[in-house]
Amino acid sequence: SNVSLSTSVLSIGNSTVNTTINSTSVSTAGLSIANLSVSGDTNLQGNVKLGNATSDVVSVIGTVNTSIIPTSNVTFSLGNNTLYWAEFHAGNVHADFGYFNQDVAIYGDLTVAGNLVTTNVQSVVISDPMIYLAGNNTSSDIVDIGFVGNYFQSATSKHAGLIRDASVDQFFLFRGLTQD
Repeated sequence: SNVSLSTSVLSIGNSTVNTTINSTSVSTAGLSIANLSVSGDTNLQGNVKLGNATSDVVSVIGTVNTSIIPTSNVTFSLGNNTLYWAEFHAGNVHADFGYFNQDVAIYGDLTVAGNLVTTNVQSVVISDPMIYLAGNNTSSDIVDIGFVGNYFQSATSKHAGLIRDASVDQFFLFRGLTQD
């Protein structure tokens, strides 16, 4: 239905707003409403600000059924160093970096596609009784297979380990090597 007003002043509560009125819309030069309750669908066009970041609380009670996309890459945050979300549930996560301040539990397989994995721990506990090395050595026998450990003896950093030398197809147990 059409809005039909016979005045150029719109009064809401105790405030008066200068308006331009035609048969289908009301345009205001500025509207300030202390408390507003809207039932039914609401469509807001243009830039919309919800609250003041230091003093207001914005509550989203319903579910969100659209994408939430920032206006530029790597500019905005969800939370900060002191205020953060309790839980994050997602079907798929794509990120450039990740930092975790607590334990991380992974229920399912873990694939690391990079070339270097650094573990800065005192011990690694593996439930599987077998460690599988050189899994990509399937089309030719050109890589050596083994493990090495570092120890300090007589003021020198030394290495000990077990290696299979691919060039001679033999295993070697070694200790006291000073080269990396």
